[in-house]
Amino acid sequence: MFTKEKLEKYLERCLKTGADYAELFIEKSNNTNYSYIDSKVDDISSVYDYGMGIRIALGNDIVYGAINKLEDEVILNKIDELTKYFNKVVSCEVNLKEEEIPLINEIKIWPKDYDDDKKIKLLSDINSLVRSKDERVKQVDINLSEKESEIIIANSLGKYVKDHRLRLRLYTSITVEENGKKKNMLNTYGGSFGYENFVNFDIHCFVDNLVTLAIKKLNAKPCPGGEMPVVLGDGFCGTIMHEAVGHTLEATSVGIGESIMCGKLGKKVASSKLTLVDDGTIKNAWGSSNIDDEGNITKKNVLIDKGVVTNYLVDYLNERKMHMTSNGCGRRQSYLYAPTSRMSNTFIVNGNDKVEDMIKSIDYGLLVRKMNGGTVKPETGDFNFNGTSCAIIRNGKIEEEVDDAILIGNALDIIKNISMVSDNMTLATGYCGSLSGTIPVTVGEPYIKVDKIIVGGSDV
Repeated sequence: MFTKEKLEKYLERCLKTGADYAELFIEKSNNTNYSYIDSKVDDISSVYDYGMGIRIALGNDIVYGAINKLEDEVILNKIDELTKYFNKVVSCEVNLKEEEIPLINEIKIWPKDYDDDKKIKLLSDINSLVRSKDERVKQVDINLSEKESEIIIANSLGKYVKDHRLRLRLYTSITVEENGKKKNMLNTYGGSFGYENFVNFDIHCFVDNLVTLAIKKLNAKPCPGGEMPVVLGDGFCGTIMHEAVGHTLEATSVGIGESIMCGKLGKKVASSKLTLVDDGTIKNAWGSSNIDDEGNITKKNVLIDKGVVTNYLVDYLNERKMHMTSNGCGRRQSYLYAPTSRMSNTFIVNGNDKVEDMIKSIDYGLLVRKMNGGTVKPETGDFNFNGTSCAIIRNGKIEEEVDDAILIGNALDIIKNISMVSDNMTLATGYCGSLSGTIPVTVGEPYIKVDKIIVGGSDV
């Protein structure tokens, strides 16, 4: 590992041709995946990585490079390669001061303290329980992933921090079949926690939800299309807010003027029912970190408060473009990527409405319990999402199950048309891809009612 004095010399070398900022991100990580398929262990694989990312900036001109050979000569050569883009000759001194960081994600049982037999037993127990629930279950695929990382971040402002991270995620996908008709469903559980969270893990609740929704899909009829009111479920249905709204509030798009939320700070853009938060400080949540990937303390950022835009997600270098203070959201996949503004745990805050009242208020519409992703264009706000567990609402009651539905619309329209927000917010784990790679994020919401969304059904 590197001494503080060695890092100071590297940073001074970065600044020698006139750059006004330099940053080193050193990462040592181990990724292990346990795969359980066809009622047996299919694979156990581990990938070890160790490298450094070097970022140098002068104003808004930024260069970035990454290396995985951390020898002194290699590092200095990479720095000299990057600094050739600047043409001054200056002398400078960097003094690093190690900072204490808050412990948001406390880990009690690290992977080395929880042997493989216990991990495989967890997967075996889930597999057996899923198959015992219904004879129509034909395929069960289970993955347990763990990523443990040791991080050092040092920059020319004197910041010097270290972090030890762990993320665990359980991913289970099942296939059910009846009369030649096959349907799939998945469920996940994960967080920035240790194996203590699996000691008393309620696999019955995890499995019941998975199998119940999968079996419902076997009886699904074609989904009708058209514009209609839609009730969106809790947890992973929050993807629609992450994609359609969250990305439009990141400096990645706002800072270059390519977002529908440009110039909207302090303005009412949504229903008063909507309060949207991105909170990297939720204890042990999947998207939480003790510090972000620029070494700054993560924060709770209220992005929309009762319909009014109150904040953007701003990383350190984008604050120069936006003339705003960074707020702990600089994230990256690994040392191979330069950080930028990214979400962490993004969710709609609980309201006071009841789910049963939402259903009763609809003469004809759609209930979407789960989603599996979608796309959005931040510059226009246009989106489409795939609902994977759906039912028709008719005369205030949940009626027949229908096939997957495509939800089509515009971010500004949907957030204006939120008329009810329930009080049962839950979070769900996922991944998000953007300029700084693919990172773990949490999405969430309580049940919400949107008065009108275009549904691209399976019968159109």
